[in-house]
Amino acid sequence: MMRSEGHAYTGHMTSTPSSLMWLIRKYSRREGEKQRHEEGMRRALIELSARRLAIRQLNQELRHIKAVMRMHEVRVDPRDLKAIRPHRQPAVLEYGGITRTAFRTLRQAQKNTATTREIVAAVFNAMPKRPEGDDAKRITERVRIRLCIMARQGMITRLPRSNPSQPCCWQLPAEPAPSSPGAAICVAAHRDSRASSASTPA
Repeated sequence: MMRSEGHAYTGHMTSTPSSLMWLIRKYSRREGEKQRHEEGMRRALIELSARRLAIRQLNQELRHIKAVMRMHEVRVDPRDLKAIRPHRQPAVLEYGGITRTAFRTLRQAQKNTATTREIVAAVFNAMPKRPEGDDAKRITERVRIRLCIMARQGMITRLPRSNPSQPCCWQLPAEPAPSSPGAAICVAAHRDSRASSASTPA
């Protein structure tokens, strides 16, 4: 409640002088504008953190590629190579959304095991609009790639198949072993979610 000298602002327009109402409206608008900028700054900081993480991971991958290139009989100086920027594709979910959805699906599944199709269905359900046609195929492929990366980093386990006709299954290990900064962040989130699930009554 705003206070003036000897009186309190009650919020009623009819009892407030027009000169004061102008100040009240101006203050409220400026406060709303400030809050919008604060929210934008928080989103920018989250995006900045995500981009820094992506750059660290890409630098690590570039070092590995250069190390392999040096073993080749044909000498190539990476500084002579022109960068190729990939075509930008719209994000499936917010940053880390596929990983979190995969963890949640495995955590809720029987024996912490789910097929690729089940995880893809969970990702589709988490999207604002269910994809169709080519979009569905593209997103399915991105989920498959993400699951393979998670398995390589020790975040999940790919179960062996007795024959190729069986669906590919993924399992949540008891304690994932991070092998990269990104994996460490996801493992921490996975550990926190397991702890919260254990503390929440059924």
